Amino acid sequence: MEAEGIIFDLGNLISDPFDRVMELKSKEIKDILENTNTPVKKEELVRAWADANKSANYAYASHFFQETQIISKALEKIKIPKQNADQLASQLIPIYRDGLRMVIKNDKMKNEVKYVLEFLKSKNKKIAVISSEKSNAVKSMIKWADLEKYFDRVVSTEEIGFEKINLTTFRYMLNTLGTRVSGTVYVGSKNDIEPAKMTGLKTVMITDEKQNVQTSYKPDFVVKKISEIKNIIS
Repeated sequence: MEAEGIIFDLGNLISDPFDRVMELKSKEIKDILENTNTPVKKEELVRAWADANKSANYAYASHFFQETQIISKALEKIKIPKQNADQLASQLIPIYRDGLRMVIKNDKMKNEVKYVLEFLKSKNKKIAVISSEKSNAVKSMIKWADLEKYFDRVVSTEEIGFEKINLTTFRYMLNTLGTRVSGTVYVGSKNDIEPAKMTGLKTVMITDEKQNVQTSYKPDFVVKKISEIKNIIS
């Protein structure tokens, strides 16, 4: 597949860090929570936190970077009063983000991602990354992953004012990258394929799902690993 530009979804470059961060920082988090009058088991907290993160649907919520609103909601789910939950959340957020930084820096997937980006750069492709995370979160995570030098543009939907499912987002990415629609490939997740295809982009979906991919607009390619992109793009 010929391409002059490739747009990556950040979630396909940095794997979901939540479980690894919680394992890494569980003791620090537990120590803080033990100062409350509410006994909390680690498993109970992780489950409530994951549920709160999944259900957070306000604009440009930082699901990877995490936010105090999400943590506070998780603490409320385990019966910690809202006033205490808000206070505790502000203490837990820097601990979580420190764990996130450590996880991203040591992510084994990083070498595979760099391998693909080096290949694309050697072919003089323009490369951009788009994310629904807040702008400061995207920049921090790209820096921690040591990927800054590979991208011509790093964009947060917060900057644009539209979520990824909106066609305006993909039109903005084309304009900012300066590539033709017919010569641009989007590498993303199942939910993003439809607006990318409707905009006219070629698409690659990365998924480990074993069943047939069910989307209104079929991706041009479906791969299991990001390294397979090297065999697709010329």
